Amino acid sequence: MRLAEFYREVWGLDRILFSNQPLSQRLLPRVFAARDQELDRASVTVFDAPRNLLIYGLFGIGKTVFIEALMRDLRETHGDRVLCVSECLDGVDSDIKTTILRGLAKALRSEDDDANEIHQLLSGVELTTQQINKASGVGEVSIPGILKAGGGGEESITESWARKLVPNAAYQIRELIDRAMNRRPERRIIIAVDDLDKRDPETVRANLADARSTLHNECSFIFTGHPLGILRQGYSSVGGIFDLQLELKILADGSMQRLMVNYLEAGRRDDATERGIFPFTEDAAHTVIKRSFGIPRVLNVICLSVLQEAGEMRSQVIDMDVLRECWQRAGDKLRRAINADLRNVLETLKQQTEGLDPEQASDEVFERFGVDSYADLIAKLNLVLREDLIIGIEKAGRSRFLPQPLLEPLLPVAEKDEEKGS
Repeated sequence: MRLAEFYREVWGLDRILFSNQPLSQRLLPRVFAARDQELDRASVTVFDAPRNLLIYGLFGIGKTVFIEALMRDLRETHGDRVLCVSECLDGVDSDIKTTILRGLAKALRSEDDDANEIHQLLSGVELTTQQINKASGVGEVSIPGILKAGGGGEESITESWARKLVPNAAYQIRELIDRAMNRRPERRIIIAVDDLDKRDPETVRANLADARSTLHNECSFIFTGHPLGILRQGYSSVGGIFDLQLELKILADGSMQRLMVNYLEAGRRDDATERGIFPFTEDAAHTVIKRSFGIPRVLNVICLSVLQEAGEMRSQVIDMDVLRECWQRAGDKLRRAINADLRNVLETLKQQTEGLDPEQASDEVFERFGVDSYADLIAKLNLVLREDLIIGIEKAGRSRFLPQPLLEPLLPVAEKDEEKGS
């Protein structure tokens, strides 16, 4: 029996939807859970008036999914009275203002000719002869102002601005917003920029400070970040930008189980006889949830790995014995893929019995990580976080880092319960 056939015939699953990437807009409503109160508060904050919102929480807590759910909720509730713009900070070469301009131009391209032209430029679309000739203008601050790089004709385009820095982005943003508001005064424009922590904390702080005037336009802005990035290093020194800081806290065990069931049921055959957490048993599901620390991304990584291993083993159900074997197999595969530099990071973390608190890191930790400053340490930890080899948790009000649970031994139930009681 082939693997896909086994999933379908034995587990009743057409698809396994656990993933460390956000689900499609079509499937997201079927799995999103346990954030109704936060959604209501965020929706009122950004729609009722031009207010700015910071959504923060641990890496993997679901900030990107939350933004997608918030934007969907706003569109469903307010219809054409709201224009929702969502962009992700694009790597290390883009800044906040260029990211906002890219998203705004894309959203307005069908109703604003200049927005359409900016969208093409920032999307890397090949320039037409007319656009190239227009770019050789004498420097009025408009679309030619984006392209102008000196000289004339094609030679004036010395570097593509696609996904890089637009020097007059603030002006272009203001112009696009002003025209959009004049066309539709009753429409609320809401712009979300996700994943600021792709950049180092000091750059985020400088970007926010530089974009301060842009972020007080006649629309609402939403940003995301996790505590080690913006809040601990950058945001506190900017101030005056956010009307509300909304924390997405870790999920309770009951919410994590609903999330687990939702993912399984979203991929389940309509005629499947077993439902709920199947193929996991109650004990196995409980163990996975406890080892996920209330963080949806960690739950996704563990469930995906365990289901893949159990499928290859053709296990009818995933009980504790199967879970232990799958856990070991998945961990071994992860360890074989780790390079020497990342292995050194993980070995350092294992020596921290309570997890690594970067604010109390010793000189030895800095030396073993090969970094000289706190900012570099955070950047290194963020990099390994994104590889899903470590996780960040909150303990006693401080952020701590632990190895990915699959890289740690899975304690027997009796030991786990005893440890929990202690």
